[in-house]
Amino acid sequence: MIVETFYTVVTLFFSYLFVVSGVQKTQDNLRFQGVVTNYKVLPEVLSPWVARALPFLEIACGIALLVPGIQNIGLAGVLILLLAYTFGIGINIYRGRTHIDCGCGAASKPQLLNKGLLLRNSLLVLVVLAALPIENILPMAWLAWLVSLFTTVFLSLSYHVFNQLIANNDLIERGEQHG
Repeated sequence: MIVETFYTVVTLFFSYLFVVSGVQKTQDNLRFQGVVTNYKVLPEVLSPWVARALPFLEIACGIALLVPGIQNIGLAGVLILLLAYTFGIGINIYRGRTHIDCGCGAASKPQLLNKGLLLRNSLLVLVVLAALPIENILPMAWLAWLVSLFTTVFLSLSYHVFNQLIANNDLIERGEQHG
């Protein structure tokens, strides 16, 4: 029961995370194109195409996580996207380009690149890697589903709190006030 519950929590959490993130990026895709271009890890001519495709890839991965039989395909997609995002963040931090928006959240709350984002993404990658070998084919009892649902809600809220702490720490280090 523990393994199935873990797998269910992981798939529900990443489904929520990637569908919401993808939808946010489609709502202001022009801004997101600028974010992708600012990373300077792709040829500039490809940035608009990648910026248009990424939100739909995120949404597709998030939906796949909810469909029995293709959940591990969704997890593999999530892993690839997380690794790509982590690489982009890491290379820009290494280059000293921490003044650019990570593109992680809503347009109303830009978040500058920092090491906290690398830590967050690394932890997310480890969680996905832990879930990938599991295939959730067994039906779960209602109690396990309830535990999975509440755990997913708690993790989702914790994720948003962690992101806000990273953003606040970044603002404090830069001497700015959050408005």
